[in-house]
Amino acid sequence: MNRTLLLSLCVASAVTLQGRAQMLVHTSYDGGGLSIAGLGDLNGDGHADFVVPVQPGLSALSGIDRSVIWHIPVGAPDEASLFYTLANAGDVDADGTDDLIVGNRLDGWVRVYSAVSQAVLYEWQQPLPAFAFGSSVASAGDIDGDGHADLIVGAVDTDPAVGRAYVYSGATGNLVYALSPSLPQEDFARLVGTAGDIDADGFDDFMVSAPGIGGPWYASGHVYIYSGISGALLRDLAAPPAGLGFGMSFCALGDVDQDGYDDVMIGAPHENRWIVPAVPPGKVTVFSGRTGNEIYSVLGHSPVLSNFFGWLLAALDDIDGDGVSDVVVGTAHLASIVDHFDILSGRTGASIAADCFHFGRAVAIADVGDINADGIADIGINGHAIHGPDTYALYLSTWPAPTNYCTAKVNSAGCTPLLQSSPGRASRSVTSSSSTPI
Repeated sequence: MNRTLLLSLCVASAVTLQGRAQMLVHTSYDGGGLSIAGLGDLNGDGHADFVVPVQPGLSALSGIDRSVIWHIPVGAPDEASLFYTLANAGDVDADGTDDLIVGNRLDGWVRVYSAVSQAVLYEWQQPLPAFAFGSSVASAGDIDGDGHADLIVGAVDTDPAVGRAYVYSGATGNLVYALSPSLPQEDFARLVGTAGDIDADGFDDFMVSAPGIGGPWYASGHVYIYSGISGALLRDLAAPPAGLGFGMSFCALGDVDQDGYDDVMIGAPHENRWIVPAVPPGKVTVFSGRTGNEIYSVLGHSPVLSNFFGWLLAALDDIDGDGVSDVVVGTAHLASIVDHFDILSGRTGASIAADCFHFGRAVAIADVGDINADGIADIGINGHAIHGPDTYALYLSTWPAPTNYCTAKVNSAGCTPLLQSSPGRASRSVTSSSSTPI
């Protein structure tokens, strides 16, 4: 049975503020990048580390003190890293450490770097007729079972404007699949990433979104899921009538309903926009890998119609201990400089925590691993400022067990919480990175 949850405004005044993330640090830097990626413990200190674009290149920073572990110069010294996208590539070279995939959509190249040696493992140049090659990059999982993570690259603008996605072998670097929609589809390959094993054949599958950004008010969204082993189309998940922006975000969640097939969550941040009066826009939906049917959905909760729940999504390691990955959902507040994020149970969609990001427009969100070594995943957010330096922030998973949340207090990031959660039961998934600013 499908379930829809509505995260509502806080009205109770006697409930203690619980279930929030603690912001460890927010740091302004000369970046301009639109991505952040966790790569695990790179320096052996027992704390997870992460990578951000910093002009003119990429810096791996210590999770514990933000010191530079290594820096990779990329491009000219004055080249804006605004055009870089990066993501955890998985363990491409099978050395036991996850590697880094980086795309430059302006110059049309993608590189895979070893996180251990910083050597270039692979480099691919923009194939014709692709344009904006590298606009989205991700791990595709291990699609052929050879022990090497494979890679997927999106080229969202192509001639004749249908988009393409390219899948490469992690073992050899060779092109495995080149994909385009069977019919012209606006913004095909806006996002690319792993879907987990949705057909239970023992091989990872992958997905490509086409949210229809160039179409009439984001009306033509699709997410296509392909077999990793054959490249065959397994699922064409299409937007419902009010599902505007369907496919602007997605992530693999593992086996949510415990039926042996992995499932996926898809965001539609413009859901209900201008269609259902007074209904806050935005929705995220979990779809069954086995049937393609909806398992549950969660609606936006802000009363401001310029706020878009589900603009960003990232899977998290299992926070609440129920055996299912959980998820962080980003909301874009287009009328203000304060965005916020909600942490939801992957199994039920119930609220676990929420907090605000008010250091620019939140353009990337990721599981950055266990920064504070408490055994629970932490969150990294990269913010792009229209004026002034960009900012990344780290949020630690120091929340208690889920309870009713919250009073109308100012939370740890300086803004009033918006959620009233429902008590309930609330593998690290690699999520895709896209360079599309709001």
